[in-house]
Amino acid sequence: MLLHPTIYDTFAMVVAEAMAYGVPVIVSREAGIAELITHRDSGWLLSTDSSDTANALMTLQKDTALAEQLGGRGRMVAATRSWDDVALATVGAYHDAAATRR
Repeated sequence: MLLHPTIYDTFAMVVAEAMAYGVPVIVSREAGIAELITHRDSGWLLSTDSSDTANALMTLQKDTALAEQLGGRGRMVAATRSWDDVALATVGAYHDAAATRR
Protein backbone atom coordinates (compact mmCIF):
# COMPACT_ATOMS: atom_id res chain seq x y z
CA MET A 1 0.00 0.00 0.00
CA LEU A 2 1.26 3.51 -0.83
CA LEU A 3 0.17 6.58 1.12
CA HIS A 4 0.75 9.91 -0.65
CA PRO A 5 -1.03 12.65 1.38
CA THR A 6 0.52 15.61 -0.42
CA ILE A 7 -0.99 19.08 -0.10
CA TYR A 8 0.16 19.87 -3.65
CA ASP A 9 1.75 17.79 -6.37
CA THR A 10 1.26 18.36 -10.09
CA PHE A 11 1.75 14.66 -10.89
CA ALA A 12 3.22 12.10 -8.55
CA MET A 13 5.26 9.59 -10.54
CA VAL A 14 5.66 7.46 -7.42
CA VAL A 15 1.87 6.99 -7.33
CA ALA A 16 1.73 6.11 -11.04
CA GLU A 17 4.55 3.61 -10.57
CA ALA A 18 2.84 2.01 -7.58
CA MET A 19 -0.39 1.73 -9.58
CA ALA A 20 1.49 0.14 -12.49
CA TYR A 21 2.71 -2.55 -10.09
CA GLY A 22 -0.75 -3.15 -8.66
CA VAL A 23 -0.02 -1.53 -5.31
CA PRO A 24 -3.16 0.04 -3.78
CA VAL A 25 -2.72 3.80 -3.44
CA ILE A 26 -4.11 6.31 -0.96
CA VAL A 27 -3.77 9.83 -2.35
CA SER A 28 -4.92 13.32 -1.41
CA ARG A 29 -7.32 14.98 -3.82
CA GLU A 30 -4.78 17.79 -4.27
CA ALA A 31 -2.37 15.49 -6.12
CA GLY A 32 -2.56 15.85 -9.89
CA ILE A 33 -2.80 12.09 -10.32
CA ALA A 34 -6.06 12.16 -8.34
CA GLU A 35 -7.74 13.03 -11.66
CA LEU A 36 -7.03 9.48 -12.83
CA ILE A 37 -8.27 7.75 -9.68
CA THR A 38 -11.85 6.83 -8.88
CA HIS A 39 -12.38 6.71 -5.11
CA ARG A 40 -12.66 3.18 -3.72
CA ASP A 41 -12.40 1.75 -7.24
CA SER A 42 -8.89 2.36 -8.57
CA GLY A 43 -7.50 4.02 -5.45
CA TRP A 44 -8.49 5.83 -2.27
CA LEU A 45 -8.89 9.60 -2.45
CA LEU A 46 -8.47 11.33 0.89
CA SER A 47 -10.83 14.00 2.11
CA THR A 48 -9.53 17.09 3.90
CA ASP A 49 -10.43 15.49 7.23
CA SER A 50 -7.19 14.26 8.80
CA SER A 51 -8.93 11.26 10.36
CA ASP A 52 -9.63 9.98 6.84
CA THR A 53 -5.96 9.03 6.46
CA ALA A 54 -6.11 6.71 9.46
CA ASN A 55 -9.47 5.38 8.29
CA ALA A 56 -8.09 4.61 4.82
CA LEU A 57 -5.06 2.79 6.22
CA MET A 58 -7.11 0.73 8.67
CA THR A 59 -9.81 -0.08 6.12
CA LEU A 60 -7.37 -1.35 3.50
CA GLN A 61 -5.36 -3.26 6.08
CA LYS A 62 -8.49 -5.09 7.25
CA ASP A 63 -10.33 -5.38 3.91
CA THR A 64 -7.82 -7.25 1.77
CA ALA A 65 -10.39 -7.80 -0.99
CA LEU A 66 -10.85 -4.03 -1.35
CA ALA A 67 -7.07 -3.51 -1.27
CA GLU A 68 -6.66 -6.10 -4.04
CA GLN A 69 -9.43 -4.43 -6.07
CA LEU A 70 -7.78 -1.02 -5.75
CA GLY A 71 -4.44 -2.50 -6.78
CA GLY A 72 -5.87 -4.37 -9.77
CA ARG A 73 -8.00 -1.52 -11.06
CA GLY A 74 -5.18 0.92 -10.39
CA ARG A 75 -2.95 -1.24 -12.59
CA MET A 76 -5.57 -1.07 -15.35
CA VAL A 77 -5.67 2.73 -15.11
CA ALA A 78 -1.87 2.95 -15.21
CA ALA A 79 -1.79 0.70 -18.28
CA THR A 80 -3.82 3.31 -20.19
CA ARG A 81 -1.24 6.00 -19.45
CA SER A 82 1.83 4.86 -21.38
CA TRP A 83 4.39 7.46 -22.44
CA ASP A 84 3.05 7.22 -26.01
CA ASP A 85 -0.55 7.77 -24.86
CA VAL A 86 0.43 10.75 -22.73
CA ALA A 87 2.54 12.26 -25.52
CA LEU A 88 -0.34 11.95 -28.01
CA ALA A 89 -2.76 13.54 -25.54
CA THR A 90 -0.31 16.39 -24.88
CA VAL A 91 0.18 17.07 -28.58
CA GLY A 92 -3.60 17.00 -29.03
CA ALA A 93 -4.02 19.55 -26.23
CA TYR A 94 -1.44 21.83 -27.88
CA HIS A 95 -3.22 21.53 -31.23
CA ASP A 96 -6.57 22.36 -29.58
CA ALA A 97 -5.07 25.36 -27.79
CA ALA A 98 -3.45 26.61 -31.01
CA ALA A 99 -6.71 26.20 -32.93
CA THR A 100 -8.62 28.35 -30.44
CA ARG A 101 -6.08 31.17 -30.79
CA ARG A 102 -6.58 31.45 -34.54
